[in-house]
Amino acid sequence: ESNGCLTLNVVDSTAVVHGNQQALVGALLNLADNAIQAADEPPRLELSVLRLQPDRIALIFTDDGPGIPPEIQDRIFEPFFTTRHHGIGLGLAVVQSVVEAHKGAVDLDTMRFQGTSFTISLPCISGQDHPYGT
Repeated sequence: ESNGCLTLNVVDSTAVVHGNQQALVGALLNLADNAIQAADEPPRLELSVLRLQPDRIALIFTDDGPGIPPEIQDRIFEPFFTTRHHGIGLGLAVVQSVVEAHKGAVDLDTMRFQGTSFTISLPCISGQDHPYGT
């Protein structure tokens, strides 16, 4: 039985983000976990990494799930807001908190029955500017 498929699309691998690796990976895992739990069948997930500006990078996490209904889109980042029977409603609140702690922003793009995309923008430097390289 498959839990889905993840495609990694790295457009720019030269950017370096300073921050807490464990927290940032945890935020991405929260997005993946939400997508898997919301899907009726194994989801197709995609994580794209691209440079927005010389000093900003975007991590775009997309799924092909049911989308987020318009009536709850304004609440999904609220702590303890959940639509699941056994959820505690902290996943997306943690994502937003981690991203903001790294001086970034998270934006939602969703269409009912056509999937959801979260764009996380973070400050970055070029790998060649980093003392340890890429």
